[in-house]
Amino acid sequence: MIDSLQFRGSVAVVTGAAAGIGFACCETLADLGAKIVAIDKNPTFGRELRKTTKGNVWPDRYYIADASLESDVSRVASRVAKEYGEIVALVNVAGIAGNQLISSMDTDFWNRVIANSLTSVFLMSREFLPLLKDGEGSIVSVSSTYAFSSRANKAAYSAAKAGIVGFTKTLAIEASKMGIRANAVCPGPVISPRRIENSASGADNPEEAAARTLLGRFAEADEIANLVAFLASRAASYMTGSAVVIDGGQLTHIGAVT
Repeated sequence: MIDSLQFRGSVAVVTGAAAGIGFACCETLADLGAKIVAIDKNPTFGRELRKTTKGNVWPDRYYIADASLESDVSRVASRVAKEYGEIVALVNVAGIAGNQLISSMDTDFWNRVIANSLTSVFLMSREFLPLLKDGEGSIVSVSSTYAFSSRANKAAYSAAKAGIVGFTKTLAIEASKMGIRANAVCPGPVISPRRIENSASGADNPEEAAARTLLGRFAEADEIANLVAFLASRAASYMTGSAVVIDGGQLTHIGAVT
Protein backbone atom coordinates (compact mmCIF):
# COMPACT_ATOMS: atom_id res chain seq x y z
CA MET A 1 0.00 0.00 0.00
CA ILE A 2 2.67 2.53 1.03
CA ASP A 3 4.78 1.62 -1.98
CA SER A 4 1.85 2.10 -4.37
CA LEU A 5 1.28 5.64 -3.03
CA GLN A 6 4.70 6.75 -4.31
CA PHE A 7 5.01 8.59 -7.64
CA ARG A 8 8.79 8.24 -8.09
CA GLY A 9 9.34 11.23 -10.33
CA SER A 10 6.23 10.74 -12.47
CA VAL A 11 4.51 13.93 -13.61
CA ALA A 12 1.30 15.22 -12.04
CA VAL A 13 -0.50 18.21 -13.58
CA VAL A 14 -2.57 20.33 -11.15
CA THR A 15 -4.86 23.26 -12.01
CA GLY A 16 -5.84 25.93 -9.49
CA ALA A 17 -2.38 25.35 -8.01
CA ALA A 18 -1.77 28.74 -6.41
CA ALA A 19 -4.09 28.46 -3.41
CA GLY A 20 -6.43 26.32 -1.34
CA ILE A 21 -7.03 22.70 -2.33
CA GLY A 22 -4.93 23.04 -5.50
CA PHE A 23 -1.91 24.23 -3.52
CA ALA A 24 -2.37 21.44 -0.97
CA CYS A 25 -2.60 18.86 -3.76
CA CYS A 26 0.69 20.08 -5.20
CA GLU A 27 2.39 19.81 -1.79
CA THR A 28 1.01 16.34 -1.04
CA LEU A 29 1.81 14.92 -4.48
CA ALA A 30 5.31 16.42 -4.33
CA ASP A 31 5.75 14.87 -0.88
CA LEU A 32 4.94 11.52 -2.49
CA GLY A 33 7.61 12.04 -5.12
CA ALA A 34 5.68 13.48 -8.07
CA LYS A 35 7.06 16.12 -10.40
CA ILE A 36 4.52 18.91 -10.24
CA VAL A 37 3.36 20.81 -13.30
CA ALA A 38 1.34 23.62 -11.74
CA ILE A 39 -1.25 25.64 -13.66
CA ASP A 40 -2.92 28.81 -12.40
CA LYS A 41 -4.00 32.27 -13.55
CA ASN A 42 -1.90 33.89 -10.81
CA PRO A 43 1.07 35.45 -12.66
CA THR A 44 3.28 35.84 -9.58
CA PHE A 45 2.88 32.47 -7.89
CA GLY A 46 5.41 30.59 -10.01
CA ARG A 47 8.26 32.99 -9.33
CA GLU A 48 9.25 31.12 -6.18
CA LEU A 49 9.96 27.42 -5.65
CA ARG A 50 8.26 25.74 -2.71
CA LYS A 51 9.54 23.01 -0.41
CA THR A 52 7.44 20.23 1.08
CA THR A 53 7.82 18.93 4.62
CA LYS A 54 10.18 16.31 3.18
CA GLY A 55 12.27 18.97 1.51
CA ASN A 56 11.07 18.16 -2.01
CA VAL A 57 11.10 21.20 -4.29
CA TRP A 58 8.11 22.05 -6.47
CA PRO A 59 6.79 22.97 -9.00
CA ASP A 60 8.92 21.42 -11.70
CA ARG A 61 7.12 23.72 -14.16
CA TYR A 62 4.60 26.53 -13.68
CA TYR A 63 2.30 27.74 -16.43
CA ILE A 64 0.25 30.92 -16.21
CA ALA A 65 -2.97 29.82 -17.90
CA ASP A 66 -6.74 29.93 -17.61
CA ALA A 67 -8.06 26.35 -17.56
CA SER A 68 -11.41 27.58 -18.90
CA LEU A 69 -9.87 28.92 -22.12
CA GLU A 70 -9.39 26.42 -24.93
CA SER A 71 -6.38 28.29 -26.36
CA ASP A 72 -4.59 28.33 -22.99
CA VAL A 73 -5.23 24.66 -22.29
CA SER A 74 -4.11 23.62 -25.78
CA ARG A 75 -0.93 25.70 -25.43
CA VAL A 76 -0.01 24.19 -22.07
CA ALA A 77 -0.82 20.62 -23.17
CA SER A 78 1.50 21.03 -26.17
CA ARG A 79 4.29 22.31 -23.92
CA VAL A 80 3.86 19.47 -21.43
CA ALA A 81 3.81 16.90 -24.24
CA LYS A 82 7.03 18.32 -25.64
CA GLU A 83 8.83 18.57 -22.29
CA TYR A 84 7.66 15.36 -20.59
CA GLY A 85 6.08 13.09 -23.18
CA GLU A 86 3.67 11.54 -20.69
CA ILE A 87 2.11 12.23 -17.31
CA VAL A 88 0.66 9.93 -14.66
CA ALA A 89 -1.97 12.19 -13.09
CA LEU A 90 -4.20 15.14 -13.93
CA VAL A 91 -5.83 16.93 -10.99
CA ASN A 92 -8.59 19.41 -11.89
CA VAL A 93 -9.09 21.87 -9.06
CA ALA A 94 -9.57 25.24 -10.80
CA GLY A 95 -13.00 26.77 -10.32
CA ILE A 96 -14.95 29.69 -8.90
CA ALA A 97 -17.98 30.07 -6.66
CA GLY A 98 -20.44 32.94 -6.38
CA ASN A 99 -23.95 33.64 -5.12
CA GLN A 100 -26.90 34.77 -7.23
CA LEU A 101 -30.59 33.96 -7.13
CA ILE A 102 -31.95 32.32 -10.28
CA SER A 103 -34.58 35.06 -10.61
CA SER A 104 -31.96 37.79 -10.85
CA MET A 105 -29.00 35.88 -12.29
CA ASP A 106 -27.54 37.27 -15.49
CA THR A 107 -26.18 35.08 -18.27
CA ASP A 108 -22.63 36.37 -17.84
CA PHE A 109 -22.53 35.17 -14.24
CA TRP A 110 -23.92 31.74 -15.18
CA ASN A 111 -21.49 31.33 -18.06
CA ARG A 112 -18.51 32.44 -15.94
CA VAL A 113 -19.20 29.91 -13.17
CA ILE A 114 -19.88 27.06 -15.61
CA ALA A 115 -16.79 27.88 -17.69
CA ASN A 116 -14.38 28.10 -14.77
CA SER A 117 -15.72 25.18 -12.76
CA LEU A 118 -17.00 22.69 -15.38
CA THR A 119 -15.78 23.58 -18.86
CA SER A 120 -12.23 23.74 -17.45
CA VAL A 121 -12.52 20.08 -16.39
CA PHE A 122 -13.70 19.10 -19.88
CA LEU A 123 -10.94 21.03 -21.65
CA MET A 124 -8.14 19.79 -19.40
CA SER A 125 -9.36 16.20 -19.58
CA ARG A 126 -9.72 16.25 -23.36
CA GLU A 127 -6.31 17.79 -24.01
CA PHE A 128 -4.33 15.81 -21.42
CA LEU A 129 -6.00 12.42 -21.86
CA PRO A 130 -3.60 11.46 -24.70
CA LEU A 131 -0.63 12.26 -22.42
CA LEU A 132 -1.71 10.00 -19.56
CA LYS A 133 0.26 6.81 -19.15
CA ASP A 134 -1.61 3.79 -20.50
CA GLY A 135 -2.65 1.41 -17.76
CA GLU A 136 -1.60 3.75 -14.95
CA GLY A 137 -2.91 7.25 -15.65
CA SER A 138 -5.49 8.89 -13.40
CA ILE A 139 -7.72 11.97 -13.60
CA VAL A 140 -9.10 13.38 -10.35
CA SER A 141 -11.54 16.31 -10.50
CA VAL A 142 -12.67 18.31 -7.49
CA SER A 143 -16.46 18.62 -7.27
CA SER A 144 -18.40 19.43 -4.07
CA THR A 145 -21.21 18.28 -1.80
CA TYR A 146 -23.15 20.95 -3.71
CA ALA A 147 -23.36 18.34 -6.47
CA PHE A 148 -25.86 16.48 -4.27
CA SER A 149 -27.58 19.16 -2.21
CA SER A 150 -27.88 22.91 -2.51
CA ARG A 151 -29.39 26.13 -1.16
CA ALA A 152 -30.62 29.47 -2.46
CA ASN A 153 -28.08 31.48 -4.50
CA LYS A 154 -26.08 28.39 -5.51
CA ALA A 155 -27.77 27.32 -8.77
CA ALA A 156 -24.78 27.95 -11.04
CA TYR A 157 -22.25 26.48 -8.62
CA SER A 158 -24.37 23.39 -7.90
CA ALA A 159 -24.97 22.84 -11.61
CA ALA A 160 -21.24 23.04 -12.32
CA LYS A 161 -20.28 20.68 -9.49
CA ALA A 162 -23.03 18.18 -10.38
CA GLY A 163 -21.81 18.42 -13.96
CA ILE A 164 -18.32 17.37 -12.86
CA VAL A 165 -19.74 14.20 -11.30
CA GLY A 166 -21.70 13.33 -14.45
CA PHE A 167 -18.78 14.18 -16.72
CA THR A 168 -16.42 12.05 -14.62
CA LYS A 169 -18.61 8.98 -15.00
CA THR A 170 -18.62 9.25 -18.80
CA LEU A 171 -14.90 10.05 -18.80
CA ALA A 172 -14.23 6.90 -16.76
CA ILE A 173 -16.13 4.80 -19.31
CA GLU A 174 -14.30 6.23 -22.31
CA ALA A 175 -10.85 6.32 -20.66
CA SER A 176 -11.13 2.72 -19.47
CA LYS A 177 -10.21 1.58 -22.98
CA MET A 178 -6.74 3.02 -22.30
CA GLY A 179 -6.53 1.69 -18.77
CA ILE A 180 -6.94 5.21 -17.38
CA ARG A 181 -9.07 5.92 -14.32
CA ALA A 182 -11.24 8.97 -13.59
CA ASN A 183 -12.76 9.90 -10.24
CA ALA A 184 -14.30 12.95 -8.56
CA VAL A 185 -13.76 14.22 -5.02
CA CYS A 186 -16.68 16.00 -3.34
CA PRO A 187 -15.58 18.06 -0.34
CA GLY A 188 -17.84 19.68 2.21
CA PRO A 189 -16.75 22.93 3.91
CA VAL A 190 -13.01 23.54 3.56
CA ILE A 191 -10.85 26.29 5.00
CA SER A 192 -9.57 28.30 2.03
CA PRO A 193 -8.55 31.86 1.19
CA ARG A 194 -11.89 32.33 -0.58
CA ARG A 195 -13.84 31.10 2.44
CA ILE A 196 -11.88 33.37 4.79
CA GLU A 197 -12.56 36.31 2.47
CA ASN A 198 -16.29 35.50 2.28
CA SER A 199 -16.45 35.21 6.04
CA ALA A 200 -14.78 38.59 6.55
CA SER A 201 -17.21 40.25 4.12
CA GLY A 202 -20.25 38.64 5.74
CA ALA A 203 -21.07 36.59 2.64
CA ASP A 204 -20.47 33.34 4.53
CA ASN A 205 -21.12 32.12 8.07
CA PRO A 206 -18.33 29.65 8.92
CA GLU A 207 -19.74 28.70 12.34
CA GLU A 208 -23.06 27.76 10.78
CA ALA A 209 -21.38 25.70 8.04
CA ALA A 210 -19.12 23.91 10.53
CA ALA A 211 -22.08 23.10 12.76
CA ARG A 212 -23.75 21.22 9.90
CA THR A 213 -20.96 18.61 9.90
CA LEU A 214 -20.80 15.72 12.36
CA LEU A 215 -17.20 16.59 13.15
CA GLY A 216 -18.16 20.19 13.92
CA ARG A 217 -15.39 21.80 11.90
CA PHE A 218 -14.12 22.68 8.44
CA ALA A 219 -11.70 20.41 6.62
CA GLU A 220 -8.13 21.53 6.16
CA ALA A 221 -7.10 21.68 2.51
CA ASP A 222 -4.48 18.98 3.03
CA GLU A 223 -7.17 16.57 4.26
CA ILE A 224 -8.82 16.87 0.84
CA ALA A 225 -5.43 16.61 -0.87
CA ASN A 226 -4.75 13.30 0.90
CA LEU A 227 -7.81 11.78 -0.77
CA VAL A 228 -6.92 13.30 -4.13
CA ALA A 229 -3.40 11.85 -3.92
CA PHE A 230 -4.76 8.43 -3.03
CA LEU A 231 -7.13 8.42 -6.02
CA ALA A 232 -4.35 9.62 -8.30
CA SER A 233 -1.98 6.90 -7.14
CA ARG A 234 -1.68 3.19 -7.90
CA ALA A 235 -3.09 2.52 -4.41
CA ALA A 236 -6.56 3.27 -5.87
CA SER A 237 -6.02 1.03 -8.90
CA TYR A 238 -9.54 -0.48 -8.70
CA MET A 239 -11.38 2.84 -8.32
CA THR A 240 -12.85 4.58 -11.33
CA GLY A 241 -16.09 6.43 -12.07
CA SER A 242 -16.56 7.22 -8.38
CA ALA A 243 -17.66 10.44 -6.72
CA VAL A 244 -16.11 10.25 -3.26
CA VAL A 245 -17.68 12.46 -0.59
CA ILE A 246 -15.32 13.87 2.05
CA ASP A 247 -17.47 16.17 4.16
CA GLY A 248 -17.10 15.41 7.87
CA GLY A 249 -20.55 13.81 7.79
CA GLN A 250 -22.33 16.83 6.37
CA LEU A 251 -24.62 14.85 4.05
CA THR A 252 -25.40 11.99 6.43
CA HIS A 253 -28.15 13.76 8.35
CA ILE A 254 -31.10 16.12 8.00
CA GLY A 255 -31.46 19.11 10.30
CA ALA A 256 -29.21 20.36 13.06
CA VAL A 257 -26.65 18.12 14.72
CA THR A 258 -27.79 17.51 18.30
